[in-house]
Parts: sequence; structure tokens; C-alpha cells
Amino acid sequence: MRTTYYPWNVQVLTDWLKLEITYQGNLKDLAAALKVPPHVLNNWLKDQMPTISLPQVRNIAQYRSWSVRQTLDWLELKPAHVEELIAQDPIGDRIAPSDAKALWFGTSAI
Repeated sequence: MRTTYYPWNVQVLTDWLKLEITYQGNLKDLAAALKVPPHVLNNWLKDQMPTISLPQVRNIAQYRSWSVRQTLDWLELKPAHVEELIAQDPIGDRIAPSDAKALWFGTSAI
């Protein structure tokens, strides 16, 4: 499987994660609060071109009490990137992509 890299605002995520680590006390506790493995947080903090999945975006949104759309905008994920994330999402294997969009974003288009 080929991975396409789409630019997104990694810096806003890393800056926020660093603040949240101080609030949560450590990386492991923040990972638990975000419902992501600690190695994923390490990748987001250290990798120059980290990847992110739609479920991870959703977990960040839930943690922040934001919508998925707000979180996508905050991370500056572009529509083509979001389309690829939807295609890679396991729920996308079970339902049509248009239905996946409706589940993630409501009835409006990206």
C-alpha cells in the first residue's frame, strides 16, 4: 500500500500536546486520555512528517469537546487528505464513502 503525504499543521498539534502533557502529568496519561497508544504521541511529537488517522482526529475532537470538522480545520487537513483518511478508515470498508462522510461530518460535504 502506498502512503501519500499531505501537508498539515503538525506544529499546532505538537504545541498543544506539549501543553497537555504538562496538564496530564506525563505522556502515558495523555495517551490514555486521548485513547491513542503512547508511541503515536511520540511520533506526533518527534516525526517531521507524522501520520494521523480519522479515529485519532475523532479522539482529539472528543478530548477537546470539539466537532471533528473543527479539529480537521484546526489541524489544517485538506479535503484530499480527509478523503484518503475516510478511504483508509475501517468503517469505510463496511459502508459507502458518502455515508462515512455523513457519520464523521454530518450531512454537509467537506
